[in-house]
Amino acid sequence: MITWFGLTMDDCAGKGDPAALATFQQRYLTRQPQVDPFFDHFTAQFKNLWEYYHPIGANVSVSALIDFASACYLEIMTEGMKVNPVAAHYPDYLRLKSGVADFYAFGIWPVAQFPDITAYVQAVPAVSRFASEFSPLRVSSF
Repeated sequence: MITWFGLTMDDCAGKGDPAALATFQQRYLTRQPQVDPFFDHFTAQFKNLWEYYHPIGANVSVSALIDFASACYLEIMTEGMKVNPVAAHYPDYLRLKSGVADFYAFGIWPVAQFPDITAYVQAVPAVSRFASEFSPLRVSSF
């Protein structure tokens, strides 16, 4: 469900109206209605993450999804910007934020099957890195 929302958010971001993305986090954190009702539906799904994943995985996943919204907004605001050669890590940074890699990484281990986070947490960085490089959600334009 969350991945579908992410794809839809990405599609909304591509349409060019940044108002909903610009205020997304502020409105979420202050419990105000979103500019676009889509984002209210998106955040309503966050609460379900704790049912399926370890609390740490759910926490990290929500952070990754919020970062995703910021990355979509950043992409709109910097569309057409040339990346300075001395900013070689900028595309990687944007990819890290827009790829929701940590969401995918923790999503592999549902808490019902893997209640002990120590059984897999050391693999999370490798899975996250792989997901960041090859996530189907985002295709970097750099």
